[in-house]
Parts: sequence; C-alpha cells; structure tokens
Amino acid sequence: MNKLFASLIALCLIAGTASAQWQTNSAISSLDVNGQMGTASAGAAASGCMGSYQVMNSGSNAGTSTDVAITLEASGPSMAGTSPSNTVNINVGATTFFNLNGGTPNFGGLLNLLPHPGAINIPLPTDAPLLGSAQQLAVDPSNGDGYTLSQASQLTITNTGVLTFNHIDDGFIVAFFGAPICNGGNNVTEFYGSTYGDICSQSNGWASFGAGSSDFTATLGEWQSNEPRIGLGADLEPNNYGSVTLFARGTAQSGNPNAIWLVMRYENMSEWGTTGSGITSYDIVLNGPQGHEIQNFTTDGTWGGTPTVVGMTRGGNGNAVHPATVSFDALAGTGPQTQASTNASWLEANPAGLIPTANWSTITWPTTYGDMCIVY
Repeated sequence: MNKLFASLIALCLIAGTASAQWQTNSAISSLDVNGQMGTASAGAAASGCMGSYQVMNSGSNAGTSTDVAITLEASGPSMAGTSPSNTVNINVGATTFFNLNGGTPNFGGLLNLLPHPGAINIPLPTDAPLLGSAQQLAVDPSNGDGYTLSQASQLTITNTGVLTFNHIDDGFIVAFFGAPICNGGNNVTEFYGSTYGDICSQSNGWASFGAGSSDFTATLGEWQSNEPRIGLGADLEPNNYGSVTLFARGTAQSGNPNAIWLVMRYENMSEWGTTGSGITSYDIVLNGPQGHEIQNFTTDGTWGGTPTVVGMTRGGNGNAVHPATVSFDALAGTGPQTQASTNASWLEANPAGLIPTANWSTITWPTTYGDMCIVY
C-alpha cells in the first residue's frame, strides 16, 4: 500500500501546500452524505444511528471520468497528497482503503476512473457501528493537477451515546431522537399511549412531552393542568450543580414496541439557592423492562423548604383523569396498586419541602399507563 500511496503523491504536479485545509465541492466534483456540506475551514461530518437512512450523493458532469476513494476512518485536514490545487482530506494510505468503482486501477494505482452519469445516490449500510470517509476525484483538464477533488464526506454510525444537557436556570431543552440518542431504528417515545418524536428535559427536574415550562414553583395544580410529565418538580440549580443526561438503552421493552427505551438521568441535583445542599439523584426511565419509572431516587437529607411534586401525569390533556393524591411512602411494599382509568395520574405534592422518601427509591408504572403503579 505504501507504493500505491507514493504513486498518488507523485501525481501532484505542483509541489506545495494548498491554501485551504479542507477541499470544498464544485460542479465538476461533488460528494456529500445526506446533503451535509463542509467549508474550507471545517470538514463535512454526518452522523446517525444504527438502522437510520443515510445516502451518499455524487455529482459531476455526465461523461466525466471519476471514482470515489473510501476509507474506514476519519477524514482530516490537509493530508498527504495535498497540492496547491487540491486538498486531500482522507488517508489514501489506510489499510482500509478501497474505491467505489472497484476493478483494475487506471489512475495512480488506486482508482478506476469511469464515466460519471451526472448524479449517483447510494444508500449506505447502517446495520452496524461505522466510521468512514470518502472523497471523489474527477478528471479536470482546467485544473493544474489535471483533476479536481470533491469535499471529503465523513459518516459516523453509532449504537448509543449520551446527550448531556447544558441547562440554564428555570429552562428546558428539547431533544430530538437521532444521534447520539440511538435506538435500534426506533425514533419515538411513548407516554400515555401517545407517541412523540422528541422529549423535553426540564431544568427543574422532570421530563415532559409536547411542550416545556420555565416555571420554578412546583404545584399540584400545574402538574394536573400543564403538559404531560414524569419525574420530580422542584426549584433546582443544574446550571451550577450536578448533571442531566439522556441516553437510549435500545428498543422498547414495554408499551409501544416502536418506542425507545430511554433514560433521563438527574444526578446530584441541588435545591436552588442553597449553595449545593439538598442533593438529589434519580433516573426517569421510559419504556424499560418495568415500564415507565422514577428509579434509584436518593437524597442526602438536607433538603429545605422548596415545594416539590413527584409522579406521572397526563396533565391538561382532555382525556386526563386526576384522582386524589397518593403517599408513595405509604404505598411502598404494598404491591401493585390500580386506578380505574389508564389516563389516571399518580402524584404526591408537598408545598413546604421534599415529599417523604424514607420507604421508597423506585416508582414503577408497568403498563406505561396510569392504571397501575408499584412502589418499592
């Protein structure tokens, strides 16, 4: 491969360094993945989840001799082979190097130049994790090198990843499903039977669906009348203490089989204005093996007088049912508890501090609806 690598470098007719670190597309030679474009100072990098649809688009003048160089590694700025007229952004000396056209090389010992039809669209394999880069070469007599390169297009396919939310005080962030929240091809979450293509992480402790809220005073009334939600409602300070992350564990293990098994983790959250007291941690689990859950709830016992609401609710949805509030401490260890309606909420509120947490660490809704709850 070193001999082939050297032969491509020898094709650079003018020695020197290109003015830009990254090649850009042109009419004579263009390449992209899903329309992702780079610039002279930043490469084109697309990403997706396993099972997602990804397509490589190649363009040139019909009849122009072209081929695409491909490696199973990352692209990079001004790699070996770069000249003042073309910037090479893939490692043509990589052991994983191959060319799109295949066949016997007729250019530099690496590429097999064939007439381009004018446009090519190639679906890419996404059934396994992948890192790859590609760059097209097109014969171009007007270029000092005799050819023009396209931009290098990089694609990363991942199985799962972690999204870290950079919360401001009293805000929310909407996360759309896609890389790094990878999920085996599923792209929705389910809550009370409705499906959503995104989820809101609230800086004040809960996950919501369809909308977010900047309210910082937790009340039972707002949990019964606002957007559907699950978790803890309280005035927290994630902009200064703790972390909030979102990740997928795979496809749904309960409820809608087309949903994602999601975990939103609130870790070492602090009660607002206490300079780091009232430390509380928990996971919000959606469509997991046990249904929807508030899981692994812990607190350090220093929570003050900030109001809290805990539970799961369909909020102000027209089908929502709001029975009397419950005591999760009292329900702990009593086995499955039921409500008559699948749309029922399960809520506990304390306007003067944290709800009692002595007897429980996990609240489970095994059907993913409001008709059954188990506390332990």
